Amino acid sequence: MSNQTTSNPTKINTSIAENFKWGTGCNGWHLLKSDDLSIVEEIMPPGSKGVEHYHEIAKQFFYIIEGEASLVIDKKEHLLKSGDGMLVSPGLLHQIRNKSSNDLHFLAVSSPECFKDKVSQ
Repeated sequence: MSNQTTSNPTKINTSIAENFKWGTGCNGWHLLKSDDLSIVEEIMPPGSKGVEHYHEIAKQFFYIIEGEASLVIDKKEHLLKSGDGMLVSPGLLHQIRNKSSNDLHFLAVSSPECFKDKVSQ
């Protein structure tokens, strides 16, 4: 499942990373995809949002590169701006939203990877 290993370092960026679509017009790129760690670069267009969900095991760290995110964790809304980050612990219901009129560009770092234990509401 890994696209990069420490024994064979490889340069990665969005032009060569595995791309996936999610939500309404959102894009993600797997910069690092392994069982114990996932790093995904993502872009959300204005007015888009992810599905409300939680992870049974994975913790996730969201880091805002550009734009403003509304990160809702257990029904409490947190505004994150460029340069801000926030950790979401396992079991916490969360959803990321882009309420702004600009694209939202962020990194989602998960340990272990979060795609196998995602529980949607």
